[in-house]
Amino acid sequence: MDQITAVRTVDHDVIDEYAAAADRVHTGRAIRGIVNQHQRIQQMDTAVSTLITDIEEKRLLDKALIVITTEFGRSPEFDSGGGCGHQGAARSCVMAGGGLSLCHARGGTDELSKEIVANPVGVPDFFATICAAVGIEYHKTLFSGDRPVPIIDRGSPIAESSI
Repeated sequence: MDQITAVRTVDHDVIDEYAAAADRVHTGRAIRGIVNQHQRIQQMDTAVSTLITDIEEKRLLDKALIVITTEFGRSPEFDSGGGCGHQGAARSCVMAGGGLSLCHARGGTDELSKEIVANPVGVPDFFATICAAVGIEYHKTLFSGDRPVPIIDRGSPIAESSI
């Protein structure tokens, strides 16, 4: 790698209010958890749009890659505990900057967000796209002692023409 890449991680207090909502279902206050979640989403939306605008005004958007992702999606219905279960098949990801000109939604699910029905992107391809955008040679192999460790295991960057 011929360049230095700085990585910053920003974490918000708690976005997930489903567990708290589930605790309140039995007391009749489940709505408060949903309201809290929507307030946190608004805070994140404001912060991310301000960040993108700030980086763009400084003419650094081609050099900075912003990635927002979740570890899993949520099922659209309440489960027996009053919360929403984990949805491993689909998740939300947003990428901005980094010289990417994707500017599109990629992939799609059925109306309940349970099944991927169009243009799936696997985790290796997602990470290969990040690596390629920041100049990391994703196809290389590193070594831990004698043990080869691929940077990305069989992934390829998402081709802009495939969107």
